[in-house]
Amino acid sequence: MQQINTQFAPVLPDAPMNFKSLYRIGTFLREEMLAEPFASKDGEFFQVLASADQIEVFRNDADVKEDLLYLSAGSFKLGEESISGYQFMGYRGFAFGIDQQPLRATGFDGSGNLVLVNPIVSTAVTNGFAQRRNPAWVAAPYEVMFVIAGEAFKRLIPEQYVGEGTFKFAPQLAMGELEWTYFRDNDCNLYGDFGQHIYQISRAIQPIRPQNVCAIVYKRCPFDGVAAACSTSSTGL
Repeated sequence: MQQINTQFAPVLPDAPMNFKSLYRIGTFLREEMLAEPFASKDGEFFQVLASADQIEVFRNDADVKEDLLYLSAGSFKLGEESISGYQFMGYRGFAFGIDQQPLRATGFDGSGNLVLVNPIVSTAVTNGFAQRRNPAWVAAPYEVMFVIAGEAFKRLIPEQYVGEGTFKFAPQLAMGELEWTYFRDNDCNLYGDFGQHIYQISRAIQPIRPQNVCAIVYKRCPFDGVAAACSTSSTGL
């Protein structure tokens, strides 16, 4: 159950995610996978990353919507922020964040691997090439969201980080190495006042408990918010 690179079940979904299924997954992570949630001053939570449309599906879920209306009517800040905000604030042990470019797929291949669609394509323009949104990604029928528990991964920070004088960056804000270099001559740079900062980016992510990340494939439903036609025509007031 805790193996790396576990494939999805070979079943294509036919519906978007709902909050009841999400809550069941959270219970599974906590009770069976022994996953620890993130902790903050507002309580413990699992992080949910999904597209804006799927976050809206969660927000419009019948039970969730009713709870948020009661919270908002009771002047609770959580209800107000969850209804009026672009993102979905924390609710019942989950914190919701919007993935602006989620993974999308067309289905599974013969080996059971998810066939992902590249979100960007290179298009010829007047001067060279430019990146454009891939129409196949826009129309892809399936999408992936993530439920993440705490201590899944650790971002490694360089042990040594050098600078010149006060020109330094905190290691947790810039993952890399900074070096001041210059060429001293007897004409324009006698005191070494002019030079370059050479910056090298270093990235390292260490898996601690990768089983604490749960990827979920769901069906993208077509947009159903088309305005209804008028019942009668009008030529005046």
